[in-house]
Amino acid sequence: MDRRQFVRATGTAGALATTSLAGCLGGVLNGVTGGGSSVSEGESAAYNAWIGTSTTDGGGGIDVSSAAGATLRNDAGDGQENQRIQDDALAMSVTEWAVPIGWLSQALNPKGIAKPTADGSNTDRFTLVNGTRVFEGDYDTDAIRQTQERNASRSEEYEGYTLYIDGNATTAVSQDAVLYVSDEAAGVEDATARIEATIDAATNERTRFAGEYEAYDELQSALPVRGYSGVEFDPDGGVLEGDSERDFTTLQDTDIDPDVLGFAGSASIEEDDLTVAVALRYPSADAVDDRGTIESELGQEADERAIEIDGPLVIVEGEYNALSED
Repeated sequence: MDRRQFVRATGTAGALATTSLAGCLGGVLNGVTGGGSSVSEGESAAYNAWIGTSTTDGGGGIDVSSAAGATLRNDAGDGQENQRIQDDALAMSVTEWAVPIGWLSQALNPKGIAKPTADGSNTDRFTLVNGTRVFEGDYDTDAIRQTQERNASRSEEYEGYTLYIDGNATTAVSQDAVLYVSDEAAGVEDATARIEATIDAATNERTRFAGEYEAYDELQSALPVRGYSGVEFDPDGGVLEGDSERDFTTLQDTDIDPDVLGFAGSASIEEDDLTVAVALRYPSADAVDDRGTIESELGQEADERAIEIDGPLVIVEGEYNALSED
């Protein structure tokens, strides 16, 4: 199940997207598109260490969402709909990751861990890697192990993690993180094998996706780490092909070349200010859309916007200020 199928299956075309971001987009954007600022410096993405060459979606691609725990807990979801934001593919690109990560943070999680959105949750970051849920935080691992031991049918050790197997689900516990996979997750046939592949990526850089695909490595390190982040990448390209079938503007709905290899994004919310950045990786520098197309399709509603084109990599960053002021 790809990102488009996930959104259709969960019925989130408009409502869930608004819910996921409503607390962030509480008002109506006031201002005009500006320019002159520079793109923020990139760094290795928080999710990168968890993506291995054998943790793909079954077709060779990856679809990863990640969010800081504090961001999930502070997103109240009680703001009003903002039409100008919803017409801006750059601003709404954060929903590519906020929707699935927000949805699954509320779903069934490992026994012994509070939902990342719960008050008092110790989750610092929650990441979804092609069916694997990764919980990073300051946990009482002894208590989690005791809970797992009471419920699991069997356990085994793997690379510093204890794996607890309970029917079609596997939970991995260590001092570094807690991982959870179910056979029922899209693209997962063997929960234990998938969780072991995710652990391999975290414990051995040589098994990481970034080591095999330079284009992906450029994407994941192009942007700063922020509250919401994510990446979609397929070495065969075409990640923007098809129609989004959503009630708001997405990257698929733009005139950006649909044959891009992938895109990454990050977003932060400070009270009623939103900062969003998207990096697009084209197959080659010659395939990059002209600057006029990029300017007309991404961030046209931003108060400030910066565009950087570096060979086959394009980065667009926009700031949307005073969202609660009409």
